Amino acid sequence: MKTCLECKRQVLEVCSDGYCRECHVGLDFDDCVDGTCAVGILMQNGHGEDLKKRYPNAKQWKEQTT
Repeated sequence: MKTCLECKRQVLEVCSDGYCRECHVGLDFDDCVDGTCAVGILMQNGHGEDLKKRYPNAKQWKEQTT
């Protein structure tokens, strides 16, 4: 179990910022958890495919294979 930084409840899953699904605001919880949002920002700032190792579940890689 993990503790949400916002509500302090014990939950099974938190995002990389430490928030549970209910307290998560601003962007899609699943996109935050799988790294999709981070990859999007980092790619805009000039980072490349080296991000695949760090964020293997990001949606960007799935879009490239379909």
